[in-house]
Amino acid sequence: MNKRTSKFRGFTLIELLVSIGIFTIMTGIVLANYRGYNTNALFSNASEDIVLALRQAQVYGVGVKKNVTGICGGLSEFDCSYGVYFSQGANSIIIFADADNNQVYTSSGDSIVETVSWGNSISITGLLCGTFACVPSTANVTFKRPSPDAFIVNSAGSYSALSVTLQDANTGKTAIVNITNAGQISLQ
Repeated sequence: MNKRTSKFRGFTLIELLVSIGIFTIMTGIVLANYRGYNTNALFSNASEDIVLALRQAQVYGVGVKKNVTGICGGLSEFDCSYGVYFSQGANSIIIFADADNNQVYTSSGDSIVETVSWGNSISITGLLCGTFACVPSTANVTFKRPSPDAFIVNSAGSYSALSVTLQDANTGKTAIVNITNAGQISLQ
């Protein structure tokens, strides 16, 4: 009786080798896909950063973001516009308080609320003002109280819509964020 029970204890050498082989194959698959997963997650986050930055500026401009002393010049406490500045080729966007009240970001006249940056491989590759490429290749989207409407402008004029194309140079993936002057923001 003792011989039978001791015979079935533990793993055989073949079972152990098969288990180690399966573990090695699974680990190899996970490690091979990790870089792709990480790159996809970073790109997805970058495209959502644009949407969130626009929503943040909209909430600040329309809602209750109080004019902190000096951030909006001589404007009254809740009369400050907030916006997002886009530049083609850049790997970041700027959320700003429009201190000079001209709906265009100027580094000398406006206050930066936040700069959202991505890795070097992710950048803005296209800006469409309305249905044409923005000339110059910058755009500003601002929001001012009491209306949730967006003011889409650059130094050449104002537009009814803006499309921002974001691309990852490593994977070739693109995402498009559309903003209308009604304040609607969508991600494709």
